[in-house]
Amino acid sequence: EEVAKLPKWELNSLQQGTSEGQVQLFQKDGIAIAAQWSSASRTWIEVGQVMGTSSENEGMIDGVQYDHILPIEVDTTGGGIAKLQIGYNTGENTFVAAQRFIDAHMLPQYHLQQIADYIQQRTGT
Repeated sequence: EEVAKLPKWELNSLQQGTSEGQVQLFQKDGIAIAAQWSSASRTWIEVGQVMGTSSENEGMIDGVQYDHILPIEVDTTGGGIAKLQIGYNTGENTFVAAQRFIDAHMLPQYHLQQIADYIQQRTGT
């Protein structure tokens, strides 16, 4: 039901991004996908499928309780995709949560803004 409310991917050219790296959710073939705005090409670039919803995402990662457990897919060096989880607590600075995730998974620092935006969008903070 929530997916149906998202803007349609086919019409993404009608919705301009506001800043480089902005993350936006779209509906594509009845599935929620995340896309990132590219200021250089002035287009949305599909990032991947969004899994789950924040309302049912409370749980634990490595023995630590979080208000939200968000799925994220990360490209691996071998060309594969790693399915990981980000833990976030309501009221926490999204950049702190994103940095913790980057450190835990040894990801490049340039992902910080994108991950923080993703957390914000998924949790409505």
